[in-house]
Amino acid sequence: MNAPRHTRLCLALCLSVFGPQALAAEAEEAPESAVTAEAKAVYERMRNSLRALKQYSVSVQSSQDEVLDYGYKLQRNSQATLDVQPPMHLKAQISGETPRLYVYDGKTLTLSSLEEGYYAQTPAPATLKQLVNGLIAHDVEIPLIDFLSQGLQEQFLAGVKRGLLVGSEQIDGQTCDHLAFREPNIDWQLWVSQGQQALPCKLVITTRYTVGDPQYQATMKWKTDVKFAADHFTFVAGKGATRIPFTSDRVAPKKEPQP
Repeated sequence: MNAPRHTRLCLALCLSVFGPQALAAEAEEAPESAVTAEAKAVYERMRNSLRALKQYSVSVQSSQDEVLDYGYKLQRNSQATLDVQPPMHLKAQISGETPRLYVYDGKTLTLSSLEEGYYAQTPAPATLKQLVNGLIAHDVEIPLIDFLSQGLQEQFLAGVKRGLLVGSEQIDGQTCDHLAFREPNIDWQLWVSQGQQALPCKLVITTRYTVGDPQYQATMKWKTDVKFAADHFTFVAGKGATRIPFTSDRVAPKKEPQP
């Protein structure tokens, strides 16, 4: 996984659970590029649960560190609701400093600037997977959509040099398995709910070798029994809304400060 994607987690919390000596000892025992069988099993449970979902809505609360001059850090916060109906429907409403709406109906992608009354449309590929790949290539980000899409792929852990199951913890009232992974430039942690549906509950990404070790954090709340109306993924411009070229940064600001 590369740095812009939402799947890089930090071993800092592992140190608080294992203690530095225990973690170092386990690292010495395991060969380089080792992901433990326990960690792989939890990841596979999550992948299978995500693949089994016919449609879902997930609410995301996220924060992103922005490192300024002299290492001074600011935390940017945002909220998003993603309504997804694979393989060709997506509606993402994002609040924060730049509120916006993304709607994908299998043919067209619409980006709308909710506060300014502008929107842009462009022809889109036929599947959500292809759309996500295109968004990444053009530096357009929808919170966690790349993780939720690419996390289904078998090669998702290909860049991981070290991975382990830390233990179990409570996240928003759910008992979750806590995973920690290391890649060349990032560490990432993932909490996956135990029980019948193994869904991601929390993600923490730490960018290493960058001043201040900035982090991205996101917590997720899932609705898997949701039913969408037939026109839910159809964009209707508001009264007085103005259509502008898709390339305009008024609708699609340059990449959000996310890892």
